[in-house]
Amino acid sequence: MNFTKYLAESEKVYNFRIKAAAPLTKEVVAQIELYLQKFRPKSISKPRKTIMQKCPMDFTNLANAEIWMIDATTTLPCSSYVMQQAIRDIMNVPENYIVVRGENEPLEIENNRQTQERELKDAADKAGLKQAALLGVDSEYPEAERGVDGQNYYGDSYNGRLLKYLKTVSEESQPEKVDAPSPLFKWLDMPKTAQDPVQPPEDFNAAIKRPEVKDADKDAKKPAANGNFDSEGDVVKRTFSTKTGKTRVQSAQPSTVRKA
Repeated sequence: MNFTKYLAESEKVYNFRIKAAAPLTKEVVAQIELYLQKFRPKSISKPRKTIMQKCPMDFTNLANAEIWMIDATTTLPCSSYVMQQAIRDIMNVPENYIVVRGENEPLEIENNRQTQERELKDAADKAGLKQAALLGVDSEYPEAERGVDGQNYYGDSYNGRLLKYLKTVSEESQPEKVDAPSPLFKWLDMPKTAQDPVQPPEDFNAAIKRPEVKDADKDAKKPAANGNFDSEGDVVKRTFSTKTGKTRVQSAQPSTVRKA
């Protein structure tokens, strides 16, 4: 494999969202971009502003405020709190006016889940639907709730992805071996005697069927950059009942651009 291609494929990225309850002027954005240079930014979005919100998410101490946002992707890791304090000093605003979150932080994942639930509730209210009972009396689950393939979470498909991830971790954690020009212990390089045990060339596990390494399925959870499971692909589903007594399942996909 080409070494440059290997580096490009093995490069890890870290996504951050910067939220501010104060205007992000050109001068402030320029200073933030200069600060992010130390983390080798891969992309920095232009600032965008939300509409006036009665109770902005992540800013419960403010009311009727507009939130400015910038998305940044870096190739070097950074603590969200450290970045938040640095940007607060740049903007010279109170600490509760700045929020910096990584995409895999528990608070950010919970905010995304709450956003999906709120979107579901708003859609149900417009359609005149009511929340159905969590425990139904039907002998089977509704067809809309049986769409997840169980093999994505167990079996050969799941084991294959796990082995592929463990192989990547093993390759990345190989210790570097350097041959010294004048080794201290030359007896380490002496040829082995006939009494040394020799591993047979045949594989004694050849008869065991091993799970094949397959590409990740579209609805399967994928490992995040730091090795944990990324929950942003999760879909929130809720069951609602209509006036005729029929039930229907609605789901909210995570937005491509997360809301403030």
